[in-house]
Amino acid sequence: AEHWTHDPAIGGGRFVGEGCHIFDLICELMPAPPVQVFAAGGTFLDPSRVHIADSGIVTLTFADGSVGTTLVASDGSARFPKESTEVYCAGRALWIDDFTRLTYRDLTPAGDRELTLPRQDKGHRDELAAFARAIRAGAPAPNGLPQALRAALLSFAAVASLATGQPVPISQADYCL
Repeated sequence: AEHWTHDPAIGGGRFVGEGCHIFDLICELMPAPPVQVFAAGGTFLDPSRVHIADSGIVTLTFADGSVGTTLVASDGSARFPKESTEVYCAGRALWIDDFTRLTYRDLTPAGDRELTLPRQDKGHRDELAAFARAIRAGAPAPNGLPQALRAALLSFAAVASLATGQPVPISQADYCL
């Protein structure tokens, strides 16, 4: 419980400090912008030591009706994923199981794909390598300011939804410059 992600002043809680990356990933997989965030969950760790929600399910709804959900859990069975993300869009579905397995279902079975990694990979190494290449080449960052603002806004909206039990509307005007 004594971790930066559980400190509201430093990490903002798991939904801000870690969830933002998952929300960013979901948005990059969707063809339309997010329009609503709904979150349900709570504090699963010792509430005398963790004073901000650390586990829950967040649903992102998109302008075209697509839906992305993610489970972020700080405490549960070690035999069950700590993070599970699902995306439903245009007759297709994608499931990311704890960043170790990806299952994709297309409109027809011929397009289905599955990938299992030897260990968890959240993409940190590749992300830093792409950022370093952009710096060396004088190119724009691979994931720019609007995407970062969008991820932050979704994170704060998830925390607000957890606190109120209500969906939070999202507008592109709130994160596009």
